[in-house]
Amino acid sequence: MSASSHNTSKHKKSRRNDSADSNRKRPVCCPVAGIGASAGGLAAFKTFFKNMPEDSGMAFVLVPHLDPSHQSLMVDLLSRQTTMPVCEIQNGMSIDRNHVYVIPPAKYLSVQNDHLSLSTPPEPSRLDTAIDYFLRSLAQDQQERAIGIILSGTSSHGSVGLQAIKANGGMVMVQRPDTAEYDAMPQNAIKTGIVDYILSPAEMPATLSRYVQHAYVSGAWAPLDPAPTELEQLDRVLGLLKAHTKYDFRYYRKNMILRRVQRRMGLNQIDQLVNYSEFLRKKPDEASNLLRDLLIGVTGFFREPEAYRILQQRVIPQWIKRKDDEQYIRIWIPGCATGEEAYSLAMLIVEAYTEAHTPLKLQIFASDIDETALEFARHGLYPVSAAADIPPERLRRFFTLTGSHYQVNKQIRELVVFAEQNLISDAPFSKLDLISCRNLLIYLEPEVQQKVISLFHFALNEDGHLFLGSSETVGRHVDLFETVSKKWRVFRRVGPTRRDIVDFPVTSGFKLAGLSPSPVNTRGTPDINFAELTRRHLLDDYAPASVLISRKYEVLYFQGPTGDFLEAPTGQPTHDLIAMSRQGLPTKLRAACHKAIQNEQLVSDSSARVKHNNHWQPCIITVKPIIEPKQAEGLLLVTFQKLDIKDAESGLETEASPVEESSLVRQLEYELKVTRDDLQSTIEDMESSNEELKASNEEIMSMNEELQSANEELETSKEELQSLNEELSTVNSQLQDKVDELDNAHNDMSNLLNSAEIATLFLDTDLCIRQFTSATGKLLGLLSSDIGRPISTFATDFSSSDMLQDAARVLQNLTPLENEFHVSSGAYYLRRIQPFRTADNRIEGLVITFFNITRRVEGEQQSRRMATILHDSDDAITLLDLDGKISAWNRGAEKLYGYTEAEAQKMTIYDLLPKEQQDDTREYLKRITQGESITSLNSDRLTKDGRLLTVWITVTALHNEAGQTVALATIERDISERLQLDELKVQTERLLNMVEHLPAGAVYLEKDRLRINRATEEITGYSRHELTTPDQWFNRLYGERAAENRHYYEQERKAGFSRQSDPTLLTRKNGEQRYIEYAGYKYEDREVWILYDVTQRHLSESALHDREERLQAVMNNAAEAIVVIGLDGVITDFNLTAQKIFGYAANEAIGRNVSLLMPSPYREEHDGYLARYKKHRVAHIINQPREMSGMREDGLIFPMELTVTEVDHLGAYVGLIRDLSEQKALERQIAEISTQEQERIGQEIHDGLGQQLTGLSMIASSVQRQLANRRLPEAEKLNELNQQLQLAIKNARALSHGLVPVPVTSEGLKDALRLLVKSVKSATGIECTFDAGDSINIEDRTVATQIYRIALESVNNAVKHAGASEIHINLKTGQDEFDISIKDNGCGFQLDKEAKDGIGLRIMQYRAGIIGCQLSIESSPGEGTLVKCKREANSPDLHFKRKGDALKPVSG
Repeated sequence: MSASSHNTSKHKKSRRNDSADSNRKRPVCCPVAGIGASAGGLAAFKTFFKNMPEDSGMAFVLVPHLDPSHQSLMVDLLSRQTTMPVCEIQNGMSIDRNHVYVIPPAKYLSVQNDHLSLSTPPEPSRLDTAIDYFLRSLAQDQQERAIGIILSGTSSHGSVGLQAIKANGGMVMVQRPDTAEYDAMPQNAIKTGIVDYILSPAEMPATLSRYVQHAYVSGAWAPLDPAPTELEQLDRVLGLLKAHTKYDFRYYRKNMILRRVQRRMGLNQIDQLVNYSEFLRKKPDEASNLLRDLLIGVTGFFREPEAYRILQQRVIPQWIKRKDDEQYIRIWIPGCATGEEAYSLAMLIVEAYTEAHTPLKLQIFASDIDETALEFARHGLYPVSAAADIPPERLRRFFTLTGSHYQVNKQIRELVVFAEQNLISDAPFSKLDLISCRNLLIYLEPEVQQKVISLFHFALNEDGHLFLGSSETVGRHVDLFETVSKKWRVFRRVGPTRRDIVDFPVTSGFKLAGLSPSPVNTRGTPDINFAELTRRHLLDDYAPASVLISRKYEVLYFQGPTGDFLEAPTGQPTHDLIAMSRQGLPTKLRAACHKAIQNEQLVSDSSARVKHNNHWQPCIITVKPIIEPKQAEGLLLVTFQKLDIKDAESGLETEASPVEESSLVRQLEYELKVTRDDLQSTIEDMESSNEELKASNEEIMSMNEELQSANEELETSKEELQSLNEELSTVNSQLQDKVDELDNAHNDMSNLLNSAEIATLFLDTDLCIRQFTSATGKLLGLLSSDIGRPISTFATDFSSSDMLQDAARVLQNLTPLENEFHVSSGAYYLRRIQPFRTADNRIEGLVITFFNITRRVEGEQQSRRMATILHDSDDAITLLDLDGKISAWNRGAEKLYGYTEAEAQKMTIYDLLPKEQQDDTREYLKRITQGESITSLNSDRLTKDGRLLTVWITVTALHNEAGQTVALATIERDISERLQLDELKVQTERLLNMVEHLPAGAVYLEKDRLRINRATEEITGYSRHELTTPDQWFNRLYGERAAENRHYYEQERKAGFSRQSDPTLLTRKNGEQRYIEYAGYKYEDREVWILYDVTQRHLSESALHDREERLQAVMNNAAEAIVVIGLDGVITDFNLTAQKIFGYAANEAIGRNVSLLMPSPYREEHDGYLARYKKHRVAHIINQPREMSGMREDGLIFPMELTVTEVDHLGAYVGLIRDLSEQKALERQIAEISTQEQERIGQEIHDGLGQQLTGLSMIASSVQRQLANRRLPEAEKLNELNQQLQLAIKNARALSHGLVPVPVTSEGLKDALRLLVKSVKSATGIECTFDAGDSINIEDRTVATQIYRIALESVNNAVKHAGASEIHINLKTGQDEFDISIKDNGCGFQLDKEAKDGIGLRIMQYRAGIIGCQLSIESSPGEGTLVKCKREANSPDLHFKRKGDALKPVSG
């Protein structure tokens, strides 16, 4: 049976074994939809769940891209869109239907046995995204119940996970890119080619609901043993698939095929296999979809790294040692899918060659039947998440990051050849060192598996290796391979090539079992192959001993009792026939085989004798060449047959003399005869060789004669060349004449091309410039010096790449091409490329012409614009022939009458008319065609939905060049509403009469005209002639408040007057003010206002509101934020300034606990503080201004000043809050500028004044020594001067250190504090210590300087004022936090007094404040003093500034 169309699918890389589908229990949980999104995903989530029914039967797991440093609000936001429970996932949470689960920030999510498992994200170097990580685990755990959905987002997140979903039988859905805010994630998912549905978020729920109800997803099918009827239908499906796609899947495991078919049935909502086969027959496109499902595979780089490590350590080094410099390592990867495995092996071997310092010799053949996958593999461009399993060093070495993808480097791509090849039906690659065929065989029938293993043995070199999947083995062919790694399925080829077990194609002779019902055994006995049974017994009983050998005498098969003729020789085991022959047979066998091979016919020798059991046995040797089948051509069948001794002796007697000879003589004669035959055979071979040598000698003699003849011909040619030289002189003069003619022709052609103003460019076959016209030079910017240069090197004002591609196509196809383009100046050109043909019809390049078609294009554009205007006109425009048939119909006509243009073109104008008007219309058309002018008329028209319209029609007759009417154009406009308006006017007059006599005030408004009744005149004091427009109404009755009341009215009008208005104050004509309420009623474009005078009622109510409004105005206009809370801590008032500071609207803050505005730990401690205050009445904050931290709505922490006042009689607390962010930032900037200025001055003192004083000191010392040597009295004065200079140097250094206390060293602050301690000890003798432990250095010089000055001030106070004998400085620093304390055992002081009067304490507090620290002092008389300056990591003020960072507050 032929299997030429049999294919090798990309199932190879899938981790899931579909053949085991039927062996697992059916799921008991619900379908699970994993939804991934990034930027723009929230809007898609909302739309999705707004349309999802609450009882869908599914569970939804959301994996959006969340900020790991902020709490997610996704649960709260989505809870408003669906009635299903929405919760944030906790570790170990079980999955329930009709629930929505949201991943928490900074976590990775997986599914294990229907439970959700959270884990810490992997190291940053790992490229696996949270979305891909979850979708992979969902695919492995849920199988066909898994649903992968990708919504809006950037990059390629989710693409790898979707492939796992599809490979495991799940469904893949992607948001339609044009509905996504960011379409990168949907676009990349669609590019994988595995998406089942591309829908908008609003369309997805309905499709999902239908899909999960299908038996494939709900678990109603359990195809463990498909029934014969199902197999018949499956056979039919595969037949249709083969007919449409040429691929034959009948050699695949039935359960795997059936599950993939059932998945397609689920997607198409088909319940029966017979219906699906009919669906497949009617819709050929479904065959392509089914093929894609069967070809789905999941692959990856370095899958199962341990297996690759076995190759790296135990296999590849052997190859490199064994190969010489000219030998290549050859590898074949059948079923390579998208190429990840091929590139992985290439990287391993390149690394091995690099380590061995050996030139790279590598060939990798990667094959598959899916051309789309092969094209993907050739580009080597993979999503970032696909590189998650690649070690970072390999990623850097072998990949290049391009956008959101990694591309395999060109060096690796060039090592791999990707080819379309069918493992089953095509010939294999040969002479290979490795075949990597992982997870492919598990999808094939067992018989086909074994034949493929035989094929691999044939294709491998000796000691070649086979690399299989973890669930695959070599089966029964253990004699062909030995195991290198049992766990990772690495095998080494052993034994010689076995042609007898190799079939091309693999499926030749293979019986397709299981896809059609087996014949029923009606006899009740086991099935018996009677032909095989008969053949086996005949061979055992009657066939002679025989062996099948190759032409190298290698035994391939034994049949019958060959032990009488063959025996295993001593030494290494062998299959060589001659070596195994018993005594007496080798010479005979060799001679018979040689003769059979030479003559290609059967050879029989009955004179042979074999020694067996110490006596000679006569026998017959027969050698038969094998011709059929073709694959066995070249083999020999050797048979041995014993002769009866009597027959043998009688035969010998007839040949020998009548005298009886002894046994020894007969044996010697026999051996002599054999030797003679061998010698004769050798002589014949020698004679044949001699004849060949003679023939070779004759050929050499013939060649010698030919060389002599050639020498003579060369002499003759020399004479001919001299003659030819003379002829060339003559031809040269003729050519000169031709050159002159060509010059004239060239001048004529140049003038013709330049005068025609057509840009023309001539290129040779290499696309280099041969010539061009002046117009071309202007268009392309060419100079005469550019002739000979490639056209590709010039930058043009249009796409030159398209021109180069078209030029190459014309050179290849020799067919002219035309293309239109425009340049930046706005001009349009027609580019025509055609071959440059010589007079003898040779192609020597291209001619490219550029025609300026700007006028033509602009005319066409103008025509299209006019056509668009007519087509999009709101008036109905029709074109009729003279019989009334409609030939054209614009969009306005479609809107007016309801018929599409296609429908209208099948109609006549009479189909739109009532029957009673059809005759009149025919008469009108007849009169118009006869030349009568009827420009416009009114007529009735019937719409598609049965409505009757009255239309105004303008008719225009269209004439041909002869002036004859050939068609009619009509413009038709609906005037039904205008006629209805006339009727409404009558009704309006009646309504106005009723309104006039209403007891309440009434105002009628129509088209900005007012009409008021008598009651309104009494209320306003104006007559109806004085209030005729809304402007008069508002300006006269409301005066300065006219604009405000007009605005309020407009808002109510837009709302449809949904409620009665609030009382408004109007001023009567006499100046009296009245309050009115009005209710408005709107009918189409008319309004009626009913007015009520509520002056007395309002005056009593307004007094109550005035006080409340004044208080509210005070709050809203206060510069400080005002927050009022109840005794329970719940916010009751929240003014505008508070809203601006904290970012909450009033309605968002009121009703919530005030801890909402506090960061941790204050948030958690606040309620406890309130309870303690209410119980003990001990205030720490109330009535005491205090700096503390607040937290805005976006989570940002900022500094603020808080003053809390208790209002006892109202049971409330009032908080006044001032935002200190800008103040702190300004103080920080001032401190930094001050620090920088001090550093500059200190540096100038140290480097300038200090160096000058040092120089003066050195000069003075030198002069003093010279004067002292001369014993002059001035030496003593110079000595005093030198001492003063030393003192000045010391003071300058002290001043410089005071200005720059923190040195620029690796230790910074710690060095400065150590120096301070040392100076205190040396100057005062006080025991002063410093402990910094393992604190890190504070790199911000401003922060370090302020800390040092706080410590310096504290130490000075302890030394000068406290009389301390011990001072201890302790410093602890961490990432963005520090804590420094200075403790002494001095006399202490009264804190209240010092805080009030002491300037030193205020300076220390100021220094702490500008760097975001909390300063605390603990002291009392006689108890010593403890000064602490502390900054926590979550401080709202200013973080430590790294070197080079800009100074700015964290709060923004």
